[in-house]
Amino acid sequence: MPGQDVLLRSLQEILQSFDVAYIVVDAVDESMPRADLVALLFALAQEPMFRKIQLLATSRELDPIKQTFSSVASILPMSHPEVENDIRIYVHAELNGRHNYFNRWPPDLREYVEIRLAKQAQGMFRWAYCQVQRLESRSSESKPEIMEILDSLPKDLYETYYRVLSEIPEENASSQRPSLCSSLAASNGLYSVRYSTTSEG
Repeated sequence: MPGQDVLLRSLQEILQSFDVAYIVVDAVDESMPRADLVALLFALAQEPMFRKIQLLATSRELDPIKQTFSSVASILPMSHPEVENDIRIYVHAELNGRHNYFNRWPPDLREYVEIRLAKQAQGMFRWAYCQVQRLESRSSESKPEIMEILDSLPKDLYETYYRVLSEIPEENASSQRPSLCSSLAASNGLYSVRYSTTSEG
C-alpha cells in the first residue's frame, strides 16, 4: 500500500483538474489510530497546495481534536438543538410505529425514552438507533427495568458495540458474533475484523 506522502502527491495532481473539490470525513473520533487522521486532515486544511479542497469533518467534541482544528476551521457543534430534534423525531417514529413492540409501553414512558435518547445521543444517529434496538431486544416492559437501562446507557458507539456483542447468548455466539462483527466494521469504515470463537491461552 502506498504511503501517505505518495497519496498526498497523487491528490495534489488530481486537484489540478478541478476548480474546487469537496471532501467529507465522518466520525473522525472513531478512527484508529486517530492521531494520524487528525494530522492528515490538518495538513489538508492548512497547506496551500490543497487550497482547492473544501473539507467537512464530523466528530464528537473531544478536546485534542478541537484544539487541533481551532486555528484552521469553523467548529459547529453536532450537539445542536436542531440535530437533537431530528434524532428525537427518528426515535419517536421508532417507538410509535404500527405493530410495534414499544406500543406495550405507556405513552408517557415512550415520550421520556424519546427525550432521553435524543439528548444523550450528542448528535450521533447511529448511537440512538442502536439504543432503540437494544431496548427492543431486552424485551423489558416494567418501568423500573427500563429506567435502569436508561441510567446505564453506553457513552459512545464503541461501548455500544461491545455491549451488543457481549449480550449475545453463548449458545448463539459462534454463529452470530462473527457476522455481527463484520457488519459493525463495515458500518464504521474498518477494513478488517479478527474474531475468534475460542479463547486464547
